[in-house]
Amino acid sequence: MLLTANGRRALPPLPAGITWPAGVLFVTIGVLPLAWMVVVSFSAEGVFSFSHYAQIFGEPRIITLLGRSLGLAGGATFLALIIGVLLAVLLDRTIFPGNRICRVLYLVPLFIPPHVHGLAWISLLGEQGWMRTLPLFQSLPGLYSLWGAIGVLGLSYFPLVTLFALTSLHGMDRQLEEAAFLARPRWAVFWHITLPLLRPALSGSVVFVGLLSFYNYGIPSMLRVSTFPVEIFTHFSALYDEAGASALSMPPVLCALVLLLWQQGMIYRAEQVTIHHAARQPEIPVSSWLNILGGGVAWLLIGLSTLMPVAVLVFQAGYWPSYMAAWNTSHKEIISTVLTATLAATLVVAIAYPLARS
Repeated sequence: MLLTANGRRALPPLPAGITWPAGVLFVTIGVLPLAWMVVVSFSAEGVFSFSHYAQIFGEPRIITLLGRSLGLAGGATFLALIIGVLLAVLLDRTIFPGNRICRVLYLVPLFIPPHVHGLAWISLLGEQGWMRTLPLFQSLPGLYSLWGAIGVLGLSYFPLVTLFALTSLHGMDRQLEEAAFLARPRWAVFWHITLPLLRPALSGSVVFVGLLSFYNYGIPSMLRVSTFPVEIFTHFSALYDEAGASALSMPPVLCALVLLLWQQGMIYRAEQVTIHHAARQPEIPVSSWLNILGGGVAWLLIGLSTLMPVAVLVFQAGYWPSYMAAWNTSHKEIISTVLTATLAATLVVAIAYPLARS
């Protein structure tokens, strides 16, 4: 329920004639397929059975893959949190040349598929990557490893954390921090005031990044890391084992439910955030050296996550004729992808907004 600063509901609920169809559509699209997977996973030759679970999870290799996938998702989420929160604070709390540009550039990785990020980093840090010849990077772990997959996924998904955190920081009443600055240093104010107020927004980003990292298939397969989604894909596509694949899908579903319940708990226990409704809040004074340092760190993060991969892709793509050749051979697929994404996004908003206003 959306509340104003005085505790009243900000927006009235929508009529049942709008919310009920949205709910029915959500159940049809989101719940019924999952319920069917549960039924199939517990069915063997037309009778109720645990045989698929016993057969699959009786293999130690499956448990190892599940643990590796959880480690991959946890590591990528942690890395995305560190980078995302740091960049959000720098963009919102410091003033440096190019700040407005950085507020746009940090979103670019979201428009690049993770496996394309992987191709760019393979060109840089792969076995034949040109950065591998530099002494500074020779001591780093190999890109074809769990750590490499964590790094690529963390750099691919951290803009989600920055987006959530930046929105929350922009709406936060800065008088809360200004009052604390009178008695505490900046790091203490951030740790005890700013960060707790960011927890509801960060919990939402953790859910998104964690699930996207866990279910990602392209990066682990590209970097030769065996994970749970790869095993599920194998059962579906190679073995044609629908029941076994459905049983394999249940642990990720349970992990998703646990994450969602945790996120809801974080929201209910969250500190009340005071929203400042003025068009522009006064800036918190920051020393010049901190602005310079913050700008340098922000541009470094933007360079590593956005500029460098994009530059590699542009270099590998070659000259303009290459783009024209790609368009001539794949323009139908490109248009179809854009239309599908647009329709899917519109459908999600059409379902989610009425449900949020119910």
